[in-house]
Amino acid sequence: MAFKFENLGIWKRAIDYSEMIHNVTLSFPKTELFLLTHQLKKNADGIALKIAEGSSAKNPEFKQHLNVAIRYAMNIISCLYIAKKRQLIDLALFKLLYQEAGELIHMIRRFRQTL
Repeated sequence: MAFKFENLGIWKRAIDYSEMIHNVTLSFPKTELFLLTHQLKKNADGIALKIAEGSSAKNPEFKQHLNVAIRYAMNIISCLYIAKKRQLIDLALFKLLYQEAGELIHMIRRFRQTL
């Protein structure tokens, strides 16, 4: 039996993005473990979690969960700038993760409009 969120493309994309972020943070120094690493992973996981949580609610509440998911993605973008500034990621990786966050935000916004 599949739950409603398991059939959502935005949830699947969020799961993939969370894995991308996780893999990137594996190379971060231990000094960032409770700082930038934690923030990136928390926000990346939070996108998929909010989509799943909201899918069990009525549409107005689901929209609120999607708004939070978008805010998590925005937080990731800010973290990516910090990671680039601290030379933890290079420009190519920054662009890839930035673009993926932007596409995810766009997908969530489009989906939210359909509710």
